[in-house]
Amino acid sequence: GRGYAGIVAADVLQHTERDAAIASGIVALATRLDASVIAEGIETKKQLNLARKWGAAECQGFLFDAARSGEAFARRIVK
Repeated sequence: GRGYAGIVAADVLQHTERDAAIASGIVALATRLDASVIAEGIETKKQLNLARKWGAAECQGFLFDAARSGEAFARRIVK
């Protein structure tokens, strides 16, 4: 079956090239194992572009919208 792998882009971009190499390797391995990779903590376009370059299937973070409670999310969806 398909699995899930999360990678936190905000953390990776604040560290070294070695950290980025490890993270991109994890994404490649997860993809090869047919896991869906979600890049979490996307706050900038640079992070989004990096996640896309690595092959993350989905991205989430403040670049797209702020965190909300379940009630606030439901109200937004109903609008």
